[in-house]
Amino acid sequence: MAQLKSTLKRLFPSLLRRLGRGPTHHWHQLRPQNKKILSGWAEAQMKPWLSSGTKKYDLQRKFAELNDSDKNIIVADFTGDSLIIRKKSKNYTYEAWMEFRIESYRFLVERVALEHGISGTFTIAYDVRDQGDVQHDAPIFVFQKSETSGNLLLPDPDFFTQNWYENRQDWMPYRKKVRRAVFAGASSGTCGGLTVEIVRNDQTPRLKLAAEAINHSEIDITIRAAVEYTTPEAKSILESKAYFIKSWISLSSQFENRFMISIDGNGPTCSRVVHTLLSNSILLKHHDNFKNSKILFYYYGMQSGVHYLPFSSISDIETILDHEKNGKIPVNTIRRNAQRFARTYLSRDAVEFYLATVLKQYTRSFFS
Repeated sequence: MAQLKSTLKRLFPSLLRRLGRGPTHHWHQLRPQNKKILSGWAEAQMKPWLSSGTKKYDLQRKFAELNDSDKNIIVADFTGDSLIIRKKSKNYTYEAWMEFRIESYRFLVERVALEHGISGTFTIAYDVRDQGDVQHDAPIFVFQKSETSGNLLLPDPDFFTQNWYENRQDWMPYRKKVRRAVFAGASSGTCGGLTVEIVRNDQTPRLKLAAEAINHSEIDITIRAAVEYTTPEAKSILESKAYFIKSWISLSSQFENRFMISIDGNGPTCSRVVHTLLSNSILLKHHDNFKNSKILFYYYGMQSGVHYLPFSSISDIETILDHEKNGKIPVNTIRRNAQRFARTYLSRDAVEFYLATVLKQYTRSFFS
């Protein structure tokens, strides 16, 4: 771990400093009713395990197995004053972004346990993969999962990389924005990889919607990075598509538009959703029956039609744009609801309160 911390300090000095620094953003102070709602989200995590009959011994045995067999599941023991990552039987190497996740989550859990008075000793296991929602005979902490999963939700890693969203991305008033809906993202969305057939026939939600929006005057859906392709041919075909643009576009530039589209890749578009909720634009969130759809911890409170507008197709977006033009959508109400939700429930204090509540229920169930 000493080598890991040294590497992190060299690669991510500013990000590591942010982990221990409070936000300067104007967040709403948590009130009793807010804590009650956050506690409900936490209770939803532990509910599948309350009647499972799983004991401390069962967890420790399973955690030991996973620590030896799975590179990406990190097992850590809280000793009362620090959270210590267990050594693995093999000497694994990790990419820099994964090393950062490992240490960021270790630091966060340790900090929350100490600041919220979680005493005694306990063990947790957390999966640092994007697609870490694998079912085991034990509760594993992950940052995204399917709605039926028994794993426990952590805040997603973009809370760390985005500095707890204290740096606002959008200052443009809604009335000055262009009536257009935009999305720019990578080609993720298969979990198994983009084959030639998948790319050629646009068989993922992002590729399908991007293909349908080509040359649309008010809907701009572009793929800006080729990832997860299985062969050079698949990559070549993807980069030849009319919707592929090999250059990135900043969030601040995208916020010149009234509507920000979110289309899941291998999971939710984490920072895009939060930045949009905090902005003066309106979030359009893709809803479909895509088998890889995942939820984040705050999806338990985010409401369709209240904090964002749902869509399933390009025609749905066209209807939204038309209704907005004709004053049939309460845009100011939705924007205020979204901003209030994000400032209240996605602040650092709120996120840490949520995680503390999960940890308290977890330790009380398995380690008391």
